[in-house]
Amino acid sequence: MGLYPVNKNKDARLHTRSALHVAYSYEAQGLEVSFYNISATAAPNDSYTWNLGNGVTITNSATPVFTYTETGTYNVCLTITADTCTASYCLHITLTDACTGFASGFSATSTGQLGYQFTDTASGNINEWLWGFGDGSISFEENPFHEYTQPGNYTVCLVAQDTLNNCPDIYCTELLVTGVENNFSPNAVLCLNIYPNPVSNKDTVIRALPKAMPKSLRHGKCLDYTGI
Repeated sequence: MGLYPVNKNKDARLHTRSALHVAYSYEAQGLEVSFYNISATAAPNDSYTWNLGNGVTITNSATPVFTYTETGTYNVCLTITADTCTASYCLHITLTDACTGFASGFSATSTGQLGYQFTDTASGNINEWLWGFGDGSISFEENPFHEYTQPGNYTVCLVAQDTLNNCPDIYCTELLVTGVENNFSPNAVLCLNIYPNPVSNKDTVIRALPKAMPKSLRHGKCLDYTGI
C-alpha cells in the first residue's frame, strides 16, 4: 500500500465507435450477381451475413458472388455485426434472363457446283461463331463460304454465343449438295443432226453436242431415232 502521484494534465478518454451505417451495391449479369459492401463504417474485423432472399445465406464475405437458378425479384439483406452493434440493409433486386430471345440460325445459298455461302441469321448480341459443315470442316467466321469435295447430304450446324451473358445456342439443318451448276436448265433442248434425211430402218443417228453444253447433259443415255 502507498500513495502514488496523479498527473492531472492527462485526460482519460473512452474511444467509442460511431453507429453502423450499412449499405451495399450489386451488379447482375443474367442470373449471376456480384455484391459489394459499401458500408461507411465497416472495419476489417466486422462480420458479414448476406441473406439472398431465396433461403441461401453467405457469411464472412464482404464481396460475395452468387448465381441464382431462377429469374425473379429477391429481397437481399446485408447484416454487419461490429463489437456489440448490429445493423442491416435490404434491397429488392430483380433478375431477368439475358438469354431470353437468343436463338441461333443461318441460311445457305448455292454459288454453283459444290460451293455454298452461309449467312448468320441468329438473334442476340453474338460475338462468337462455330460452324460445322458436316464433312469434318469447321469455321469461326460470321458468314463463311465453304466448298464441298463431293455431292451428298450434310448436317450443317452453327453454334452462336453471346459470351458476355453466357448465352450459347445451336442450330442444325440438313443440306443436300447436288453439285449441279447454276446454269443448268431442266427444259434445255438437245438438237440432233440426222443423216441421211429422211431415214429408214436403223440408219445411224449422228448427234452434235455444242461445246457449251452443261456437263450434266453430256452424260446422258444415247438413243437412236427410234428411241431404243
